[in-house]
Amino acid sequence: MRDGFTGIDLNGGTDRCLRMAWPTGAHLRETRINQGIVINPADDAAPPIVGHLATMSPIARGWSWPLWAAKAGVRHNVADLLNRLKEDKARRGVDDAKMLAAHIRHLVGTASQAGLVVPDDFGPGAQTRLLEVARRANGFDPQRGWISRELYPVWRSVAVAFSWASRIEADKLTQLRGKRVTVVSMLDDRLIVATLEIDLERVGDRVLITPVRHTMGKSGPDTYTPKFVETELAERISDIRVREQVKAIAGERSLARIGALPSVFQRDDGTWFENERWPNVNEDLRNELMELAQGDIRFLKDQITPGDIVLIECPETDRGLLTTSWSSWYARKITEFKGIVADEVIELLPEDAAIGACEYVARILKGLPTYFDHIYGIEIAALNEDGESHAFIPLFPEVTRLPGNAEFKQRLEGHFAVQAGSRTLSFHLWRQDDPDHVRRSKTDLDSSPRDRVPIALEVTQRPVNGYAKIEILPKIDGALGAQRIVLDWEKMDIDAKSRAQVITELDRTLPKSFPNHLPTTTH
Repeated sequence: MRDGFTGIDLNGGTDRCLRMAWPTGAHLRETRINQGIVINPADDAAPPIVGHLATMSPIARGWSWPLWAAKAGVRHNVADLLNRLKEDKARRGVDDAKMLAAHIRHLVGTASQAGLVVPDDFGPGAQTRLLEVARRANGFDPQRGWISRELYPVWRSVAVAFSWASRIEADKLTQLRGKRVTVVSMLDDRLIVATLEIDLERVGDRVLITPVRHTMGKSGPDTYTPKFVETELAERISDIRVREQVKAIAGERSLARIGALPSVFQRDDGTWFENERWPNVNEDLRNELMELAQGDIRFLKDQITPGDIVLIECPETDRGLLTTSWSSWYARKITEFKGIVADEVIELLPEDAAIGACEYVARILKGLPTYFDHIYGIEIAALNEDGESHAFIPLFPEVTRLPGNAEFKQRLEGHFAVQAGSRTLSFHLWRQDDPDHVRRSKTDLDSSPRDRVPIALEVTQRPVNGYAKIEILPKIDGALGAQRIVLDWEKMDIDAKSRAQVITELDRTLPKSFPNHLPTTTH
């Protein structure tokens, strides 16, 4: 019998891998790395340095050469790696995926299945890239051989909602159905505000929260980049080499926190010193920090609706202003907003995201309901029945909400056809998450069909990562050639045109061979 379920919270502030028994909630094992750092070695053949070793000083690892020398390798903050992955801006000569995979491998250990917390502002492309990283996190165990890992992505807001709800009595939980929850995530470099609607399902004697996530086209997550004063603090370090090293280990994000920055640094003259505390940093700049934090509060005031239950979560325990943690200060300020009930502003535990990821895996493997998400609406350019004009029509407009861990797959038949003599097959697609652009796909057919060939569209979407593809299935085998025609949203060309512009161009070049008419039945 499975003794526990594993969840990973990868955020770059405090990275956690938690193994938890379910439904008791007992913690079985935890791996925690504060201010996750991965060192990219100069030797491409050498594996990245992760875990505790990456946070140690060069001297403790036996390095006698300067930190900035080529042999020392380059330190990367995990939050920066995730952001470059999110923006698809990998640095030249740096394999972000390799470093993140090594970091995940270290955190997960021998677990073969785990929930992976995904920030709510990760778009479909970023999620796909993160899943590719997760697939590279396979490892070798001397007793078990190669371990192939299956990681289940879960939105951060959903994960913390699972954890929060697990501490509420069942009779009180049922009274929350239909309420809206606003989740404020305080990540290492940004705030994310995401909204959920509480839904419930009763399984036996248990009441399980099944939140409905609001996504693009509904009320998608908003983000804000706070003006952290730590960056300014780092600039006050006069020794250039020390300043570079502080930035390289994400030390600039630690200077305003409680406590010391216990690291060893090398001065420009080559001598080493061990830092115990940056004197008077917190005291001198407390007012400046508070002033900058007011910008965060103004952002939150615009995002939080009166009547919402507000969950405030931060994966770090030490980020604060003197003796006050930032999350506690945010919670106190939010209770002062007009229309906010103080009892419904809840400060969550730093480990709640990882706990929720554990529960997510447990529910999936036990066949229990998880949460609901909205899939992106897709529209396709089609020739009207009158043969005189084109229009964008929605595919499956009645399908908007799905279980978050489920795949939507449905076939649309009897609506489209390729005309005789066609040599190419062209499609124009528009999707709800990219409202300003149309994507285009053009396929040269192996052979021109002699007769009109009806085609079916098999649509596959996953709400959790925005993945979408459409496979073209001809009713007559081989009528369009031997190749498999698949429209993959991520691989289609961006037309950089609006739907109206595309329709104008298509109308100008009538007739077209694809699809030949609008649906003849309401679907």
